[in-house]
Amino acid sequence: MKRSALFSKLGLEIVSAIRSALNKARAHSLPKENIDKAFKRAEGNTQDGGAIENVTYEAFGAYGVALVIEAVTDNRTRTAMKLRSTLNRFSGQIAQVAYLFERKGVVQFRPLSKTATITTADEEAIEAQQQQQQLSETALDQAMEVALEAGAEDVDEVAPGLLEAVCPMTELQTMSRHLAEQSTYQIESVELRYQPEVVIDDPEDQDMRRIIRRMLHDINDLEEVVRLYTNLPSSSQLLP
Repeated sequence: MKRSALFSKLGLEIVSAIRSALNKARAHSLPKENIDKAFKRAEGNTQDGGAIENVTYEAFGAYGVALVIEAVTDNRTRTAMKLRSTLNRFSGQIAQVAYLFERKGVVQFRPLSKTATITTADEEAIEAQQQQQQLSETALDQAMEVALEAGAEDVDEVAPGLLEAVCPMTELQTMSRHLAEQSTYQIESVELRYQPEVVIDDPEDQDMRRIIRRMLHDINDLEEVVRLYTNLPSSSQLLP
C-alpha cells in the first residue's frame, strides 16, 4: 500500500473514532472541560492518571447470563477488583464466554441531502435538522443498497435518518471507508460489537428478572465500563 493511501486510510479511521466519541459525549451533555481533559490524557499530556488501556472481561452473571464487558482504565487491578466485587454480589464469576459471541462490525451513518455542504460552522445545525427528518423510502433503499454492496449483512434505520449497517468483522474497515469516501453519507460511528451466537429467553420469574436487571445496571454503572454485551434478546427490558 502506498504511503499516501495508508495515510488517507488512517486519517479516515481517526476522524471516524473521534466523531463517534464526540457524538456520544454531546448526547450525554459532557462538559467541554471534560472532553479537553480526555484528549490530553489520550495524548499522555497529563499527570492525572496512568496510561489508558482498553480491557475486555468475560463472565457468567446471575442465572447463567453470559457477559462480555469492555472497559477503559488507567488501573487494571482496580477495575478488575470492582468488577469481581459486583459479580460476586449476584453469584457471578469471571469465566470464558467469548465462544458464545461473534464479533461484528457496525457502522452508523446518515444520508445527506444533495444540497447540504458540511462545514465546521454549520455541521451541528445540519445534524440536528437531519435527526428530525424521516428518510424517504427511496433514500432509505438507496442507502441500504450502497451499504450491502460495501459488505453489509444487514442494514436498519435505528433512529430517524440514522442507519446502522452490520458486517463481518473483517469487512468493517472496507465498508466504513467506502461509505466515508462518498460525499452523500456522513459517518457517525464505526465500531466492533459482540453479538450472541444463541440468544436465551428472558426469565418469566419476577425475582430472577429483578436480580438480572440490577446486576446489569450495577455493572454498567461502573465508571470504567464503556460497553456491556449479553446473550439476552436485544429487545430485553432487563438491559440497562
